[in-house]
Amino acid sequence: QGAVADVLLGSFSIIPFISFRQIDAVVQDDTITSIPTDGYHRTIGEARKRNAASVFNAGLHLSFFGDWYNIGGNVLYTRFSHVFYRPIRAYNINYFRGQELLQGSIDYHARRFGFELRGETAFDQSLNLATVNQISHSIGEDWKAALSYRYFSRQYQQLYASTISESSSMQGEQGATLTLTGSPLPYWLMTLSADYFHFSNVQYGFDQPFSGFDTRISAQYAKRNLDMRLTYRLKSKKDISHSLDAVVSYLFFDALKLKTQVRCKVFVPYYDKASEDKVFEDRGSEDRGSEDRGSEDRAAEGSRAAETSAVEAPKFGYAVAQ
Repeated sequence: QGAVADVLLGSFSIIPFISFRQIDAVVQDDTITSIPTDGYHRTIGEARKRNAASVFNAGLHLSFFGDWYNIGGNVLYTRFSHVFYRPIRAYNINYFRGQELLQGSIDYHARRFGFELRGETAFDQSLNLATVNQISHSIGEDWKAALSYRYFSRQYQQLYASTISESSSMQGEQGATLTLTGSPLPYWLMTLSADYFHFSNVQYGFDQPFSGFDTRISAQYAKRNLDMRLTYRLKSKKDISHSLDAVVSYLFFDALKLKTQVRCKVFVPYYDKASEDKVFEDRGSEDRGSEDRGSEDRAAEGSRAAETSAVEAPKFGYAVAQ
């Protein structure tokens, strides 16, 4: 259940909202340990999670509209019916844990001299920051270039944020994206983008900070009922991947649409010559060490044999048995 209102007072817009809903959750000892979002309730275990907890949200959006700009402020308060405490892992040490969370943000949008500037800076109740900003400019009549930058502090906490990012956690990430879009021919749309990202803390599947990039080239043809799109993607993260994605759809009439998609993806593992040379060097050292230890053992055996032969053998042949 919820309610929202939109109040206009001259150049000001005020939008308050409130909501309460049941959510699926894993509750143990009156503590939420996980919030599944798959929506499945097929088994007894899945049915036990259904509507096991609730969440209350209330907030306000206030904005001011000028001739060529607008600026706004946002606040959101969230409270769970139980304490939310997920198991601690190396990648989620800074994730939200608790029963309530207060967040705020400031957003802006401006158009001036052919440039367009927009962005938002958010903060949590501990004043950890996350910001996304973009500047764009039209090149002629058919092309547009955009440059965006993002920064998420390592301790920033959020529950519902959604923006351009490599990781859904939105923590410890910095990145920049350059995008060029245009229509070189009638009915055609070209998109070229390059994104660079760096993580300063551990992420899921990674045990140390890392960097990577993601590039895409897309061509789309749309005319009447036919829509075709071809996308090539080159990405470097844990490995290097090449992917080609082709989508064709045709609308016969409102109730019938034919769509087919073909995707090919190839992974190329990293080759680090310095690491490989170090491995061979270590192995060589181990082999040489083994040879040295073998020579020492043979010398020690020869010494013990000489000592044994120098000592007079006792009766009954005990020396030979020893």
